[in-house]
Amino acid sequence: MSCKSWFSIVVISLLLVCILLSFPREFVVPKQARSRWTGYLAWHPEIIDFDQQKGDSFTLLSITLMGVFGYLCIKWTYNDNLSTKHVSYFYKNGVSIPTTLFNQLISMYIFMTFIAAIAYFILDVGKIWSVWGLLHNMLEIAILLVLHNNGKIKNNWFFVWMGLYVIVTAVFNIWLDWPNDGIYFKIQGLCTDWAVWLQFTRVYLTTRKYLGSEPSAQIPFALPPAVNNPNDEFYPQIVEHPHQLLLLVLGSFIHVIGNIANSVWIDSAAA
Repeated sequence: MSCKSWFSIVVISLLLVCILLSFPREFVVPKQARSRWTGYLAWHPEIIDFDQQKGDSFTLLSITLMGVFGYLCIKWTYNDNLSTKHVSYFYKNGVSIPTTLFNQLISMYIFMTFIAAIAYFILDVGKIWSVWGLLHNMLEIAILLVLHNNGKIKNNWFFVWMGLYVIVTAVFNIWLDWPNDGIYFKIQGLCTDWAVWLQFTRVYLTTRKYLGSEPSAQIPFALPPAVNNPNDEFYPQIVEHPHQLLLLVLGSFIHVIGNIANSVWIDSAAA
């Protein structure tokens, strides 16, 4: 890395240390609530003024939406007969790389979030739930690595990093006691959430800049398909490329805000 990159890392690290030092040295550890179905200790205290029926309604709505759209995304992204006009690309230094793997990871990410939401409904957030929560976060790491490697899995180190993340995080979650286990899981999750949002924003801005500066004839996505595909009706083009990436930017940003709110107002029903 360049000196500028190292300098940025040092400055950010010092800022984080200063923020941590600003917290009081002693604080009262809240008593853990218990899961209503299993009785396991959860990573939060009793929620103030919590309406169980409203909470279940929102959770089931989320599960339903993620299940439906996760299925559709997997169906779309793993379709071998996809028309070329529906294939988008990453652009870097004049080279275009299909986003096929990236799209598949996004669909898997939605599906694993669906699984994590079901686990949350049954188990509540805690050590047992973290097994499924880890898989959700693992897909975020996978997305970041693929974006870092220009949309590809270049070598087996990709799987090594995935395995190390799961093992290290799982061991710490199991070994640490309350509240350190919940704090550790929350912090590492927020780090990946922020990184995903920043990367999605960066990809959108970079792609938009490239598409705006290059003639359409040099952009594979702009070329008409050679053969009409009978499945095209199943893939309606609602927005022009790359503006569909704004959905990823918006969704990841809302995810970050929700995660922060849930961390700050840990006993609030609104969060």
